[in-house]
Amino acid sequence: IRDRLNDFNIPGPSGKVWGTSTLVEILRENRLMQYAGIYYWNKEDHQTAGKRFKDKSEWIEVPNAHPAILTLEEAETAISISKSRQPRTPAARSYNSPWYLTGLNLENKPFFTCKVCGGNIIGVRNATRSIGTYCCGNHHYKGNAGCSNSLRLNRIGIEKNLLNEIERLFGSPDAIDTLIKELNSRINGELAIYNQSIITTDKGLNEVAQQIETTFLAMSKGIDAELCNERLAKLKNQRIELNAKLEQLKKDQPQPLAIDPLKARAFFLDIRNVYNAGTNEQKRTLFKTYIRNMVLDTENGQVNVVFYPHYLQETIKSGNAAPLNISSGAGNRT
Repeated sequence: IRDRLNDFNIPGPSGKVWGTSTLVEILRENRLMQYAGIYYWNKEDHQTAGKRFKDKSEWIEVPNAHPAILTLEEAETAISISKSRQPRTPAARSYNSPWYLTGLNLENKPFFTCKVCGGNIIGVRNATRSIGTYCCGNHHYKGNAGCSNSLRLNRIGIEKNLLNEIERLFGSPDAIDTLIKELNSRINGELAIYNQSIITTDKGLNEVAQQIETTFLAMSKGIDAELCNERLAKLKNQRIELNAKLEQLKKDQPQPLAIDPLKARAFFLDIRNVYNAGTNEQKRTLFKTYIRNMVLDTENGQVNVVFYPHYLQETIKSGNAAPLNISSGAGNRT
C-alpha cells in the first residue's frame, strides 16, 4: 500500500511520502470501526504517563455516529487479517532489544546509520527468516521514496565479524584500561564544555535582563520613547534566542560515564562468553563500549566502523579519524 501510494505520487497526510507507521495508524482497529460508522468516546488516557488508551471496557461505543465508508463486515475482515499478521511477541524495550547494533552510542548519538540518507539502521525479522537482518529504516518504512539503500545485513554475520575485530583489537587488560580512561576523559571533557556553555548563556540572559531594566528606567525619565522601544525590541529578541539556546543545551546535556575499571576488566575480558551467554542488555553494552559508530555503505557493500580508542587516538594526533572498514556480511550467504 505504501509503495503504491508513493509510486503514484499521492502525498501523505503531512504532504510528504507515505511511511509504514502512518498506514499502521490509519488501519488501527478502532479506526477501522470508525470507517464503518462507529465512534468511541472516553478511549484516550490523559492521566497515565506512557499510556495512550484506556482499557477497552471503559470505551463508550456509539453506532451510526456518522456516515460509513466501509460496511461492518469489511471492517471486521480487515481487523481479522491485521491480527493474523501481528508478531506473536511484543517489541522489546530498547535496553533489552536483541538488535544490539541499533539505537544510540555512549555519547547519545546515532550508533549505526545509512550512508545514503543518514537515517538509522534498524533490525528486521520476518516470517521466513528467524535470524533477521539489519537495514536502512527509511528504506524499510518508506521504500525507495524514503531511501534507495536496499542492502540488508545478515544479523549473525555482522555481529560475529564485529566480535572478532573487538577481540583482536581489545582483548587485553591494558586495552580495556586505555578504553575506560579515554572514554571517561572524552565524555567528561564534553561535560566541562557543556557546563561552560550553560554558564555563558545564563550570564548573557542576566545581562539582557539588566539592559531591559535600564532601558525602561530611561523611558521613565523621558528619554526618546521611539529609540527605547527599538532597543527593547532588540533586547527581547536576544532574550528569546538565549532562552532557546538554553533549552536546547538542557536537551543535549551529555551524561558523564561512571565505569568502574575493576568491574569493566572482569566483565569484558571474556568478550566471547558475554556474547554467547550474556543478557541482551549486556550484549548491547559490549558492542557500544568498543564501537563509537558504524555506517552502512551500500556503494561499496561494506560497513565502516569507528572503534573508540582508535577514534580518540587519531583525533588527538591529527584531528581527523579515519574509519576502519570490515566485511559487512551482507546477504544470507556471504
